[in-house]
Amino acid sequence: MQVPRGQRGFSPLFKTQPLLDIVDPTYMRVYSPRRELSLDESMVKFKGRIFFQQYLPAKPTKWGIKEFILAEAKTGYALKSIVYTGKTSFQRDPGVSLSEQVVLDLLEGFEDKGHKVYMDSFYSSPSLFLKLKDKNIGACGTVISNRKGMPQELKPSSLSLKKGILQSSCERKMMI
Repeated sequence: MQVPRGQRGFSPLFKTQPLLDIVDPTYMRVYSPRRELSLDESMVKFKGRIFFQQYLPAKPTKWGIKEFILAEAKTGYALKSIVYTGKTSFQRDPGVSLSEQVVLDLLEGFEDKGHKVYMDSFYSSPSLFLKLKDKNIGACGTVISNRKGMPQELKPSSLSLKKGILQSSCERKMMI
């Protein structure tokens, strides 16, 4: 039975959660991913009425249900997913940003296996990369130069590089 919205234990996914609880473990059971993993968000087209519908103008499907997906980089095989139902849709550790928590949750179970995850600037941060390093998970991603905690030596004003070289050099230095 559905718990009313606003009360403890409410789940906007209560009808689909039993299916989701079967799908993710099945993905992991039937496929062993290669070393390189990819993490990004995806949009499931949905024209109905739900309070957690998202708008992502850069995606081909602009309106729908947002999912965070962990996939194998080479084949695109989905390994894990989290449906985003709002900032309170999953528990966060104290002092951890939403984007960091998404990455940590999706990579749970991949510790100490030598995997490397590629991500975009929404997720990448020095603090996240250090947390992943502690879990023996490599990380590589684009970064925003004014991101909180970004080392001074990686900021554009500190680098004397020619046009077009900046990104690849920063990626090499941020790769852990």
